[in-house]
Amino acid sequence: MQIYCSNCNEDYDMHPQVAQLPKRVEKCFYICPYCGHEHVAAYVNDKIRKHQADIVKCHERINKKNLAIEDEMKRLRKRIEGASKGVKPNGNEES
Repeated sequence: MQIYCSNCNEDYDMHPQVAQLPKRVEKCFYICPYCGHEHVAAYVNDKIRKHQADIVKCHERINKKNLAIEDEMKRLRKRIEGASKGVKPNGNEES
């Protein structure tokens, strides 16, 4: 992914790194290859990891519900298509 260094104004490919800090804290960062400036993206601790896991679970539930809705929509479309086969364009039923 191309990113922009706000220190030297150069674009470059990001190579994310993670440093382990005390108390199970991780520092997520990348370093500009042109000027060496360290850009910190995030600090992650156990509480943040728990929230991230909760978000993943929510996304999974949403995706399951979306699949169920899509299946219901397909079923209803087939039902409508089947019911409309015997109807003329003017709205009257064919004999």
